[in-house]
Amino acid sequence: MSRSLLAKPSAPLAALLLLAGVGGFSPASSAATQLLVTPSAQLAYFNLDSSSAGYQVDAHLLLWGVELEALTQDQTYHRLQLSSSLLDQSSVSALADDRAQVDVHRAGYRLGAAQIPAGVGELNLWTGVGWQGVYMDKTSAGKGSIRHAYLPFGGEWSQSLAPATFSVIGAEYRLLMQGREHFPGSTRYRFDLSNARGWAAWIGLDHSAEAQRSLVARLMLEHWTMERSASRQLAGSRSYLLTAVLGVRF
Repeated sequence: MSRSLLAKPSAPLAALLLLAGVGGFSPASSAATQLLVTPSAQLAYFNLDSSSAGYQVDAHLLLWGVELEALTQDQTYHRLQLSSSLLDQSSVSALADDRAQVDVHRAGYRLGAAQIPAGVGELNLWTGVGWQGVYMDKTSAGKGSIRHAYLPFGGEWSQSLAPATFSVIGAEYRLLMQGREHFPGSTRYRFDLSNARGWAAWIGLDHSAEAQRSLVARLMLEHWTMERSASRQLAGSRSYLLTAVLGVRF
């Protein structure tokens, strides 16, 4: 059974844990529930460009991530995903080129159906709630941030390549519920699904090792577009996060 590692942590963590509890399991069903934990290391490249605001960020990041998953006997799963940056090597072009500290935080809860037969492979489908925040700090141009709270609608298809190896391909549409955009020299502005859109896509491999452990590898692209709005004083921006993930599932 394959899994994607699409993670997200921080501020909304309490709400995500509450959601996971609402969809939790009764004592009678807990014995039939399989619990999985997948810690991971992630290398990422983040790019943000707002030509109207004259603001551009390039960041190379090292992140940690963890995925907690509960799979019931009827193949319904609950998945809590968290990740946060540890180290970065970043630059910002705003009023002047400068070094920047960039922090990326992600948290997400997914509720879905697993192992649906689909031709020669299996299909997983889900929805849930997610949050992503990117913070730029300690630059001569000031501070900036982009934050999104969204509803994900996604799917992942897996196929066996060998007795212990599976290929994975997945995608997710992200319906933005609320977001905030802030660039140096401006105030914070809210944006919603009327002027923003997001998606994610990934490919990967799962390999079952000894002692019920699996190696998990993913290459994932996440993209957000914020449309410019003069009436709402939104500068608008385009950003993407390219992440290579290597983890071990227990």
